[in-house]
Amino acid sequence: MMYFIIICVAILIVWIILLYIRKSLWDVVHRNMLALEDNFEGKIIRKSFLARPVFSGKINDAQITLSFSSAKSANKRVTYLNIGYDLPTKTSLTLSTKKWLEEQNAGELEDFETVENDYGEKFIIRPISNNIVKQLIKNSVLLEFISNLKNDYC
Repeated sequence: MMYFIIICVAILIVWIILLYIRKSLWDVVHRNMLALEDNFEGKIIRKSFLARPVFSGKINDAQITLSFSSAKSANKRVTYLNIGYDLPTKTSLTLSTKKWLEEQNAGELEDFETVENDYGEKFIIRPISNNIVKQLIKNSVLLEFISNLKNDYC
């Protein structure tokens, strides 16, 4: 019976340490996001002490949201920074790495174009049926942006 109590206490201590590490990580991110709150109209939202911080505000009169998400990829967990703008646009598109989509078992993709950067990383751009997106794929700014994405980010 004594061994059972010792094992339970050890598991509880390890769990508390892991919670503290997670909280410390998101506290650092929260402190770094305070500069956004100071310089732009908006606020940081954090629903609990273990939750990921989210910045919601306005930059140049456009609504912007910065948040974090994570997904298990291969043998590791990857954290993503999500940036959302609320801007009026004529069109929208999706840009993602082909490798990531394949790992997510996205199934059969339709209406896409594959573009490769200078490092050999392949990207999917959708929807290719949109004429504006077809023109954008040929734009040097988009190609330069994609070429600046190295394997570290993809």
